[in-house]
Amino acid sequence: MEKPHVKTFRKIFLQKYMEILASSETKQFVFLDETWVFDNGTVRRSWQDEDVRSVKRISGDGDRYIVVHAGTATGFVEDHLLPALDRPSIIILDNASYHSQLGEKRPTTAWRKAHLQEWPEKKRITFPDSAKKDALLQLCRNNLQEPVYAVDRMIQAAGHDVLRLPHTNAYLIQLKWYGVKQNASTIRNKVTAQQWQNYIRHTETIIKNYWKKERLVNVNELVINLNQDTDNSDSDVDN
Repeated sequence: MEKPHVKTFRKIFLQKYMEILASSETKQFVFLDETWVFDNGTVRRSWQDEDVRSVKRISGDGDRYIVVHAGTATGFVEDHLLPALDRPSIIILDNASYHSQLGEKRPTTAWRKAHLQEWPEKKRITFPDSAKKDALLQLCRNNLQEPVYAVDRMIQAAGHDVLRLPHTNAYLIQLKWYGVKQNASTIRNKVTAQQWQNYIRHTETIIKNYWKKERLVNVNELVINLNQDTDNSDSDVDN
């Protein structure tokens, strides 16, 4: 059964994507993903379908290289990502651990008392000198703001925005990444700009279909709730 937070996260992503698509802004979508290849060009794992199964290669393929893919509706973004973007963009990325490093560490029970004292002091939050560790930790937690990720801050500083993906099952462009990754094994085989445009269009169609389903579910839930309210009102009248 789908967890509530996954459903909520997906709804937020779909709503933001559709709002940007319908707006008059000229920002382009940049789909970002990473993979790795080995000296002989093989890919050890790649997404295959909505069951998130993967193919595996034997180890010992030589040195591993990290490859970052960034694609827009006009093809791949070459060279370094942020300097290469010629206009304000929406960078779409997943919630991998290396995308989710916090710009500022958040207080935990593992922190020493001295660190718990430094945190509010830097934010000019006053507290009594006699405050115990538990009280300091609670004070810090009471003043926490929404987490800010280091990569988000870097992207926003360059004049772009970030749109984070829900669970990987919803990121069906992964199916297209597989073709891109496989082509890395042969230098002569390249994914053309036209092929990538087709991938983007296909992904956008999938996102729109998800949005239609999401809205249909919301309408059905509303109808059910209204019917329940009507039934309850009728019962009250009968009583």
